[in-house]
Amino acid sequence: TGIARNLERKVFDLILARARTDEEIGDALELEGNTARPRRHSLVARGLVEDSGDRRPTHSGRKAIVWKVCAPWDK
Repeated sequence: TGIARNLERKVFDLILARARTDEEIGDALELEGNTARPRRHSLVARGLVEDSGDRRPTHSGRKAIVWKVCAPWDK
């Protein structure tokens, strides 16, 4: 849908500005993880975002994947 694609673009632009974890994406966009994570997952499926190989701690102290942009939006 248009709303999902618009949110997906916001997630993409956020990761483009700085590699981030799912939690950092949710915090920056003031979204629950269950809203932000599927948008990031879609970006991975489209080949636009990938695991950077880095890990950062979440609020709970667990290690989380840091995602990075690997292709332009209009790929």
